[in-house]
Amino acid sequence: MYQSCYGSGYGSSQAVTYAPYDPNTGKYSIAKGLEHSANYLSVFDRNGNGRTETNEMPVTEQHLDLNNDGVFSAGEHLAYNMFKDSTGNMDGQLTKQEIFNGNLLNQQDPNYVKSKVQQIYNQHNLAQREGMDGQPGHGCNSGQPTANNNSQNFMQMFMMMFMMMFMGQQSESSY
Repeated sequence: MYQSCYGSGYGSSQAVTYAPYDPNTGKYSIAKGLEHSANYLSVFDRNGNGRTETNEMPVTEQHLDLNNDGVFSAGEHLAYNMFKDSTGNMDGQLTKQEIFNGNLLNQQDPNYVKSKVQQIYNQHNLAQREGMDGQPGHGCNSGQPTANNNSQNFMQMFMMMFMMMFMGQQSESSY
């Protein structure tokens, strides 16, 4: 079950819940997804201004600033997570394989991925939802980057990113 502010699956070998998904309704919890994405993005806020600017993101994700405002928002990140989830079992959780598949597609055809992420962003009306459900690029309901305030959360994020990179290298070498 989803717990706000990194309480779901980091460090787990199975999957990370980024937005609880109800298969009966076919809908995600957008509010929880935006909260998760805002907390994830706060790790990248190197200048501490409370926003994750595209130049603070990995180069492979910088083109996913859908509205070209120079900020990678929680909604844009949530749409990218939903895209990665669509490469496997659409369930609001990202497995290592879904993360790898999404990142590989993004490297191979970034324009295709951006168009799909844009469709998801528009379909779920994330531009408006960001303003209603959470502050884009901010931490858990406080407006402050949570990871900067909590070293345990930062370490969880660091370990998850390390594992994603490690698993990506392993998966690439198996082809």
